[in-house]
Amino acid sequence: MMMVSIVGQSLAHSLAQPLPDGGVLVAGARCRWRNGAAECNAAIYDAAGELLREGVLGDGIADVQTTPSGDIWVSYFDEGVYGNFGWGEADSPAPIGSPGLIRFRSDLDIAWRYPYDSKFGAISDCYALNAVGEEACAYYYTDFPIVRIGADAVAGWSTELHGAR
Repeated sequence: MMMVSIVGQSLAHSLAQPLPDGGVLVAGARCRWRNGAAECNAAIYDAAGELLREGVLGDGIADVQTTPSGDIWVSYFDEGVYGNFGWGEADSPAPIGSPGLIRFRSDLDIAWRYPYDSKFGAISDCYALNAVGEEACAYYYTDFPIVRIGADAVAGWSTELHGAR
């Protein structure tokens, strides 16, 4: 097992995921919008623990999963979808996490957003996320389907479940 030492990391409620070539993504679950800008809440480190880049993944992060290619799947809970900490107010942008599930590239730019008009319904709060290979599966509130995203296409199954179990 390889260990990466990171010095001076200050992201609150951090989630960490491995990246190709031994790097590490550290993401803070919370991110404020204030004074016309977002706080950085994502950092990518190389295998030696050196900071390579910082960026913004948005507020209200429920989970983060990385893929073998270095893509980053991020799911959001309700505050990330509907807004908090300055996001979604009259003088600020809509929350980054408003789709409920986003795939970012390794440069922290958005590659794909869950479609609001999905036949499985919109995401209000993503309860579960798992990435296998380059694909992701999610389970979410409101209608509690299980969806699988691969090649930017959404497939899924309705369930008779109603909430977390």
